[in-house]
Formats: sequence, C-alpha cells, structure tokens
Amino acid sequence: VSAAVTVEYEEQIGPRERWVGVLAFPTQTGTAVFLRDITERKRAEETVRRSVALTHGSLDPLVDAFLLCSAVRDDEGVIVDFNVEFANGVAGAFMSRTPDALMGALTSAMTPDWAANLGKRSFLDVCREVVDTGEAWADEAVAYTVPGLGGARTRGTLSIQITRFNDGFFATWRDVSESQRLARERERLIAVVEQSLDGIVISDVASVVTYANPAFLATSGVALGDVVGRPAAEVALAIAGPEALAAFEAAGVATAPWLQEIDQKRSDGTTSRLEVSLTTAQGADGTLAGYVVVIRDVTELREAEAELVLEA
Repeated sequence: VSAAVTVEYEEQIGPRERWVGVLAFPTQTGTAVFLRDITERKRAEETVRRSVALTHGSLDPLVDAFLLCSAVRDDEGVIVDFNVEFANGVAGAFMSRTPDALMGALTSAMTPDWAANLGKRSFLDVCREVVDTGEAWADEAVAYTVPGLGGARTRGTLSIQITRFNDGFFATWRDVSESQRLARERERLIAVVEQSLDGIVISDVASVVTYANPAFLATSGVALGDVVGRPAAEVALAIAGPEALAAFEAAGVATAPWLQEIDQKRSDGTTSRLEVSLTTAQGADGTLAGYVVVIRDVTELREAEAELVLEA
C-alpha cells in the first residue's frame, strides 16, 4: 500500500503480555516500522472503562432518574448546549426513550418533550448557570407535562437536583406527584379530625397513643403531652376508670370493629355516658398499623331517650 498503517495489538513479548503500537509505512527501498510499548496506556484505559461500566451499572437501578451531560461550547467558550453522556433506565423511561437512544443526544433537542420551565427559566439556562457558577440548583415542586399515548398529556410534579460535574452537570429527579396527592389528602384528613366534635385517639400496634385530637383533650381535661407516648390502657384507666380499661382490653383482642357505651365520672361528681368505638388501622401493605378510638358523648341523647320512655 502507499499509505501508512497504524496497528495496536497485544502480544506475548518477553516474560509477560504487552500492548504494542505499530506504525508501518512504505519507503523507496521497502518498509519502515516503528514499535512503541503502550501497555501502561492500554491498561489505564481498561481501568477507566471498567470504572465507568461499574458506575453506570450502579446508577442504572436507582429509583431516581439520573442524567449526566457535558457542555458543548462555541469558539468563544460559551456554553450553547449539553451533550448526554449517560442516562439510567428511569431517566429513559421518563423521557419515553431507551438510555442508549439518549446517549449523545443534545439536551436542546429533547428538552421540549419533557422538561418544564424551572422558575420561569429554561432547563438549558438553569444547567448553564450551574456549570458556570458551580452552585447546585434544586426545586422540590417543578410542574411537568409529557406526551402520552393517543395524544394525551401526563402532568405531574418533580423534585429535581442539578449539580456541576467536570465541564457539565448531573441531574437527578423524582416524580413526587403521588406523594403530593397523599400529602394533600393527609392535610384534609387532619383538618377533619382536628375539627371533629368527637374525641379521637390513635395508637400504634403496641397500643401506645400517638395522637389525640382537641375534642378528646377538652373532654378529658388532660394535656397532649400527658397522653401521647403512654399506653392506651393506662390512659383509659386514668381518665375513665376501671370500666373503660376493661372495655379497651376487650376491644384490643376483638377481630371486628368494636362499639360499646361506658360511664365516666366527671370532676363535679356527675356521670357522663360515652359511646366508644375501636377500629383497626391498616397500613399500605394491608398489615395492622394501629388502632383508632372514637369517643362520643351521648349523655344528653340517652337522657332524652329515657325521658321519652317515661312519657310513653
């Protein structure tokens, strides 16, 4: 041939395997061959490849999406875009692409498909600022919209963190739409329980009180600190007496929701009639998470019923 040829190969040379770089090119009288020992460079490259493969392998099964990008700069050194170096499976699924299809893609080409404006700024602008300043960026409630099947669009909320890495950044994000929905439902439930006229007490699986609403505290005349953290049986005995303790012990071994009326001595010597119900609380996995006790003062109702019976 009339052109130079470069070859790298591994061969048993001397006492051990060595990598050799060969440069051969034609001369007027034959061929000139140059040999170079490139073992250390090849070994270092292999170490880097293994390290990168190990890192990618450890990032791929993460629950959070992970995206690693490097900066694309113009002739003046200004960042004009970012190139995807790695994306784990969660990131690929979120963007409706395989991780391999994302490798080498420009963020400007894929951003309109998935990224929301981050505080009235584009995803590209935020990432550019992170790389230029070195200051990480995070937001726990970023709204997003992604295209779905049949032209439908899926909306939700993300928790995003973007941090500079070399001349680029890595971004991690998690869809917190469901968490926010549950948090809103929890807030509504707490508001209902707090404003309930019935006394409500919640205990864990060990029957230790974890919550008592204002109605219960007002009716029983005790402070929250005197109730929370104490065994439910102890609270029942102290507030309502032995009858209540016996009733709660019977309810604790019941297999179905339990309802019973008990008498409670008031501080002025009178007696109130309480309707007490106990139901089990189930966890997300269906296992027992605790107990919910609802206490309703039915004294006036029972007195009215008794008067009606006497009149009849």
